[in-house]
Amino acid sequence: MAETLSAAVDQPGADDLINFLKGIPDGRNHRGVRYPQWFLLLVTVLGILSGSRSSRDLEAFAKRHREALNEALGLNFKRWPSDATFLYLFYKAHLQEFGQVLQAWMMSQIPCGSEGLDQLVCQGIEKRPEMEGKGIGFRVAMRPGKRRALPDTPEGRVDDLIETAKPQASACSKLTSARKLSEHPFRVMKRQFGFQKTRLRGMVKNRCKVNVVAALANLFMVRHQLLCRS
Repeated sequence: MAETLSAAVDQPGADDLINFLKGIPDGRNHRGVRYPQWFLLLVTVLGILSGSRSSRDLEAFAKRHREALNEALGLNFKRWPSDATFLYLFYKAHLQEFGQVLQAWMMSQIPCGSEGLDQLVCQGIEKRPEMEGKGIGFRVAMRPGKRRALPDTPEGRVDDLIETAKPQASACSKLTSARKLSEHPFRVMKRQFGFQKTRLRGMVKNRCKVNVVAALANLFMVRHQLLCRS
C-alpha cells in the first residue's frame, strides 16, 4: 500500500484525488468489470458530499451527472453504474486503505501538511473592509490535546492561563455542557423509546405521552445508580 501510494504521489499533479484513488488495489474480479475502481470511488465521494445515503442514491447521482462526469474526466460511458455495482464495490474494496488514501489526499491539500493543522483556521472577520490596516491579531482557543501537552514551565503555565482567560474558550465549554445536558434526554426518548414522531391524537394525549416518556428517560439515565443501590 505504501509503494502504490508513493507512486501515485510521485506522478505529475499528484495532489489530484484521482491519482490517490488509482493507488488503491482493486479487490474485484477483473472478469466483467465495466467501470474502473477509481471512478466508482470518486462518484461515491462526490455522491456522499452531495447528500447520498445509500447505493440507490449513488446510482441516481451517477445517472444525473453522467454527461458532466464524462466531459470532465474524458470518459465515454454510455450508461451509469447501478446500485448493485456500488454494493459489489463496497463488498470487495479495501475500505480501510480507501480511508487512509482519502486522509492522505486531504493532508496534501493543507499547506505544510500535518504541521499546518494548528494554523488551519477560517476567520471571516479579517477580510472585512473595516479591519483593513489594523494590526489586530485574532486568536482562537488552543486544541485540548495541545493544551494538555504544554510544558510545566513558567512559559507553559502562562500559556495555560491565557487559554483559561479566553472568553470564547469558556463560552464554548459552557455551551457544550449545556447542549450535552439538554440533548441527551431527547436522544434517549427518540432512540430508546421510539418517540420520533408526534401523531395527531390530541394535545392531551400527546402531553401525557411526552410526560410518561420523559419519566422513563429519567429512569433510564440513572439506571446504573439505581442498580448499585439495590
